[in-house]
Amino acid sequence: MSDETQTKFQIPLCDVGKKGAGFRVNNKIDKDGNPELQRQHVDQYKLSSDIDYQADLYAVVHGTVTPTGDRGVLIVIDFHFTSTPKGKRFRDVKLCVAFGRGDEPIGSANDPVVGQIAPHGTFAMDASTQKREETWEGHASADATASLAKLGIGGSYTRKTTTDDKFYSILNGKPWIQVRNDGDWNSADWHITENRKLKHGVPPSLRAAIILSVPEEGKFRAELGMVAKIGGWFNFHKVKRTVGANTGLQPVYFDTTEGKRKDFGPHLEDVDKTNLFGCKLQTIGGAKVSRMAKLNWRRDC
Repeated sequence: MSDETQTKFQIPLCDVGKKGAGFRVNNKIDKDGNPELQRQHVDQYKLSSDIDYQADLYAVVHGTVTPTGDRGVLIVIDFHFTSTPKGKRFRDVKLCVAFGRGDEPIGSANDPVVGQIAPHGTFAMDASTQKREETWEGHASADATASLAKLGIGGSYTRKTTTDDKFYSILNGKPWIQVRNDGDWNSADWHITENRKLKHGVPPSLRAAIILSVPEEGKFRAELGMVAKIGGWFNFHKVKRTVGANTGLQPVYFDTTEGKRKDFGPHLEDVDKTNLFGCKLQTIGGAKVSRMAKLNWRRDC
């Protein structure tokens, strides 16, 4: 019997060890009651010994979108999906990163504006490429400096003109308007589906990037949402991870105020911090790279 014919249900979430430690990461709170900025480990979730998911900030660069323009922020995020092909696996994953001003509701008039995202468009990964991709260790480290073009944004996906996913893992990425139905984009969406022939689940790693325009100085936040279909030999689960849902997932805060904004991650030598829109992320996301960049995590003050 195929996965599609199995009973569908929402899985329960159970704490493991310290309250909440099995399925979420909280913001640290300072002595003045303020949540930490740019939480590195955004989210984690473990369903069983053969299924887990992580989302981590890889890099944050503060600057301006143009030499005379608004403040801008480049954010690079790593997503990891671990599964066992012969057991449970991630069959379909939808990711959303929405941005709001301070603690105002998403959809307010002064939300940060999503100017560019990568990968943007429709991409595919064939069976042989996906096999190589599974050997990539996203946390490998050797260097503290790199170029944006060599970060492996979009992994080994290549641009595709159709969405036939019978023999490919398919990735679709687009900016989106959340909550309201007018104005500028305030979120980035990615949708990944497995290779239906292999049935090995979605590729285990996705590195994505977003460039924001932030018109007003001050604090803003990112709210991560993830909905995944998890299939196996005997059942079909659905996992939903959203801010404010029963997972208790907390937003990630950023601050563009002078003295509070800090870069995070590797130094990107080819990024002009005074002209972030000049990065042209659309031409980078989904490009094949012969060797994934191996970079250190570090905080720049």
